[in-house]
Amino acid sequence: MNCLANSPLITLIGAALVCSSPAWADADEPPLIDLQFPGGSIAEYVETINDAVDDFNIVVMPAAREIEMPPIHLQSVSVNAALELMQGEFRPDERTVFTIKTEEFGPWQEEERPVFRVSAEVHRRGRPSSSDVRVWCLGDLRETDTQPEDVLSAVETAVGLTAGDYDEAQIRFHEATSLIIARGHPEQLEAIEQVVRRLRENVERRRQEEHRGAALALQEAQARREEPERSADMMEDRIREMAELRARFEALLREHQQLRQEHQALLEKAG
Repeated sequence: MNCLANSPLITLIGAALVCSSPAWADADEPPLIDLQFPGGSIAEYVETINDAVDDFNIVVMPAAREIEMPPIHLQSVSVNAALELMQGEFRPDERTVFTIKTEEFGPWQEEERPVFRVSAEVHRRGRPSSSDVRVWCLGDLRETDTQPEDVLSAVETAVGLTAGDYDEAQIRFHEATSLIIARGHPEQLEAIEQVVRRLRENVERRRQEEHRGAALALQEAQARREEPERSADMMEDRIREMAELRARFEALLREHQQLRQEHQALLEKAG
């Protein structure tokens, strides 16, 4: 477990040792040590203490071995004081509390040295209990080629991104009514809401594209239907133009004939 190193959430709540004064012989005072610990597990911290002085018996219980300690630099301190630094609460995150306890046993006979035991209790708080139930109707999506299993897969993928933060969300699909029913943390439900919203936006976009395509096809079909009518109208216009030109030509021809007759009469009269 390497969850406490360099964490701003680490708090050390100091407390007195169970036996704050060592049970050494009155004539023998425990030695003072200098300690340069770069940071690491409690087991490594105890090993550093044992390297500094060899007349302490320190046993680290399994639950405490891997709990991380920050870097510690001490000068001219007793081993008891160095051990006391471990005692208290470590909070690696908002939901976990390690309570470290250091106990001293003995001595019960002359010249017997005491034994120190380092143990830990782990308290894990429950995950946030805030939950809600929300329902989404997918009837409009079912009218398209969107399959229910595809919707559920997208929803579960989105909710899966919150794994580890909250309790597992409960998601059900009621096929008869096309309803998705979910219970979970508001952030999980919001993830589902975003998926459903995006699916609806995609469906609406496809519908608009289909409508535009259908309208364009209708315009093209209408244009093809109107093409013969436009051609007939153009032909009638040409016929009318030709009739008008013919009438004008015939009028000019009659006028020409009349002028020719008048000219001929003048020639005969002059002769």
